[in-house]
Amino acid sequence: MLPKYIHLFVVMAMIVAVVVVFLLLLGDAAPKQKSYAGARVNFHYENDAFKLFLLLFILAGFFYLRFSGFDLCEFLNYWMPNLAGSVFIGPCS
Repeated sequence: MLPKYIHLFVVMAMIVAVVVVFLLLLGDAAPKQKSYAGARVNFHYENDAFKLFLLLFILAGFFYLRFSGFDLCEFLNYWMPNLAGSVFIGPCS
């Protein structure tokens, strides 16, 4: 029973990390504000380190799910039984 909760935690944490990385990348694509001297500030070390940490966290989550016996159909049947039959008809039937 415990691995199903661990898989749920890992999947939810990876979804949150993906959303945060997407928002950070979207923020980097936005035009930068100019400083008082008129030059752009391009130094974002903390932001880049945080994105790198989140990407490594997502990669570690994929490795954990791969080597811990994670099965998407079994996971969906346990947590969302109605969704598994309606969305994933082919692979999970």
